[in-house]
This record gives sequence, structure tokens and C-alpha cells, in this order.
Amino acid sequence: MFHFPIPSLPPIRPAPPTCARAEGVFTPQELDRINDMAWSLPAKRVGIGQDLHYEPRVNRSTVRWLAPSEATERIYGKLTAAIARLNAMHFQFEITGIDEEL
Repeated sequence: MFHFPIPSLPPIRPAPPTCARAEGVFTPQELDRINDMAWSLPAKRVGIGQDLHYEPRVNRSTVRWLAPSEATERIYGKLTAAIARLNAMHFQFEITGIDEEL
């Protein structure tokens, strides 16, 4: 009888989740301050389609951007730390930073 051994392999890891979340990154008071900061900024209409045109019957959303600054440095710092932890735990992507405003 012929027998050819199969080599042992490292344990198979389950597929990474499609998303992950972190709780407690900001306190309720910090979230209130972030909301207050956002509400103080000018709102912009959100467009739709490839040309980002505004269609009032379809989209009545607005957006406010929190740009990196001294005032938002702590927000960005806490978010990037949470992103780094989640990435290390679940995904191991090669992430270098945030490229868009919050």
C-alpha cells in the first residue's frame, strides 16, 4: 500500500469580518463637543450622481467637514488610534493615514 504524508499546515484563520467597530472611543461629553463644532461650520448640499448635482426631490442632505486643525487634532488622534487597533486585530491592511476630512 502506498502512503504519501500530507505536511502539517498552520491553523487556518477564519475570514476577517467585513467591518469592525470600536466602542467608547469618545465620551458623551466629547461627542457633544464634536457635534457643537460640526454645527458651527457651514453646511454644504450633498450631490448625487457622477457629476454630484443637487436634486432636491431625491437628496436633501447636507454635510459639514471637520478639517485637520489644532481644534480637531485630538479627534483625529483618537480615531486613528482606534482604526489602528481594529486593523491590527481584524484586517492587517497596510494603512498609512486618513486622506479625507471627517
